[in-house]
Amino acid sequence: MNQIQYREFSLKTHQKNWRLNLPNVCQFELTFKCSLHCKHCYTDCFNNSVSIKKELNTKQVKHVLKKIYNSGVLWLCFTGGDPLERKDFFEIYSYAKKLGFVITLFSSGYLINRKTASFFKKNPPFIFEITVNSLDQKKYEKITQIKGSFIKMKSGIKMLMDSRIPLRIKAVLMKDNFKEFVHIGRFAKEINAYFQPTYLIYSRLNGDNSPCEYRAEPEQVLKIFNAKQVVTACGIVNKKNSQLYDCAAQSADTFFVNPYGDLFLCQLSRKPSVNLLKNDILPSLYKIKSKIKKFKISKNSYCYSCEKRDWCLKCPGIAYLETGNSSQRLPWFCTLSELLNK
Repeated sequence: MNQIQYREFSLKTHQKNWRLNLPNVCQFELTFKCSLHCKHCYTDCFNNSVSIKKELNTKQVKHVLKKIYNSGVLWLCFTGGDPLERKDFFEIYSYAKKLGFVITLFSSGYLINRKTASFFKKNPPFIFEITVNSLDQKKYEKITQIKGSFIKMKSGIKMLMDSRIPLRIKAVLMKDNFKEFVHIGRFAKEINAYFQPTYLIYSRLNGDNSPCEYRAEPEQVLKIFNAKQVVTACGIVNKKNSQLYDCAAQSADTFFVNPYGDLFLCQLSRKPSVNLLKNDILPSLYKIKSKIKKFKISKNSYCYSCEKRDWCLKCPGIAYLETGNSSQRLPWFCTLSELLNK
């Protein structure tokens, strides 16, 4: 299927599900386990043995996948942590493939070897996404905090290329890689891979704000990203709308599932949620969606009366992780918004 045919198919499928009020996409965190401990990673707080022991087993994952399939979802993304860390990953992936999902994989590339590459050559995903935050070994491993991770990442990409697996290179702009960031995009182009850059860095899911220290300065963001890219990444708050989550979370077109089987509509602000081991997806989505619609911007907040709110880039999910309050002002985003609209 060529790109034009796929775009038409994708659009028609999405439109059909929208009319039927059905979801299209699920992002499933299979595990929080990862061989890397990237300084900016928002899930690394759960990359430990205690948290990992609580994760779904193989049978439970398949049970949840079946429910996802029955809800009408076609596009499935396996992420983490690193989904390849699971010993039963190939079994889970094969099961999802057999169900008929269009599968995307998010990985560090650290665990890709000849066996893995050979498996994906025979059972290719729709696309394989690998994060490359530096092309300099020292800088890369300063970010991942794991020696030898750079060589393994590069080797993994080479094996996937040799197996003709569609690749997307992702990169997060931060203080440590600002000077070389454009080179990562050139690298992606050289290997005929899609390039997906972002400037967004979040606090960790447990409220640890240390990743925010690595954010590039707002001025640096605008030297790398154009206005459309900046807005697309975050969205714009509608001043005339009192809805707190005036974003994709309200549409329920995409939903998220964590390694414990909890479903939620905001990747960052993960409440309300419903566990899928005991509940079906569509009733859960409608229940969560109705609750989210009731969330309003606090009239007592700085942001409510701000005259610049109609072009503000602040995301309530990011605010929730960073401050514990979805209505809280975030000075970094205030500065970025002001610079963007000068």
